[in-house]
Amino acid sequence: VQSRTYPGVFWILDDSGNGDMIYAIDINGKAASGKKKYDVQKVKGADNRDWVDILVDDKGHVIIADIGNNCECRDDLKFYFVKETEVDEEKNEVVKEVRVKYPQAQNFTRFFMNTNYDAEAAFFMNGKVHVLTKHSKMAGKTKLFRLDTEKTDEINEFTLVEELKIDGAVTGADVNRDGTKLAILTYNSVWVYDISDNGIEKDTAHKRSIQAHQVESIAFYGEQLIIADEKEGRMYKLKLSELDPVKTN
Repeated sequence: VQSRTYPGVFWILDDSGNGDMIYAIDINGKAASGKKKYDVQKVKGADNRDWVDILVDDKGHVIIADIGNNCECRDDLKFYFVKETEVDEEKNEVVKEVRVKYPQAQNFTRFFMNTNYDAEAAFFMNGKVHVLTKHSKMAGKTKLFRLDTEKTDEINEFTLVEELKIDGAVTGADVNRDGTKLAILTYNSVWVYDISDNGIEKDTAHKRSIQAHQVESIAFYGEQLIIADEKEGRMYKLKLSELDPVKTN
């Protein structure tokens, strides 16, 4: 995700099986400060169970999404909030831990529906954290959830907002700086939806098919999208003008 405080800086992280650290890089994938090979911040108070995305809010926080749930069985999903510090700082610490859960199915339906979703895409929009499910259990769609509370003394329940048409497993998402576009990444395509005062304009989108190994993160950079491949360790640039309009209704 691109920093809101430090121009040209992007915050990245590793997923499960790696350390409790975040990194600051520039647009070319190198250490943002230029003083050392890696700008690493060890995050005290955080545990990398399955970190899947990173976002920034409008209050000076970098937010780590520990919501990876491949087994759809976790009951310890959470977001770690840390202060966005200068890139040369080698240590950081959690200032707020927000535990979350998905809304449960009601009535008789609850016996047949597993609503413990897997999600790898998180983004900040209209003052709130949002997530998109990797699989919605309905082919060609992803569920959009919003976090309306950030209580630290109880588990916060997501609010289901809507479903969006997406072909493929959703692995990343980001909203541009002025909040007018939502980019969604899958393993084989990029989708961009317009955002208006009425919400996401989900009847139309812009799409581009891509070929890469294991792309799992995306970020806006002006009129470009930056995409990262976690298997190859590569970053790709894609101009918004290279996406084609598609009907999604």
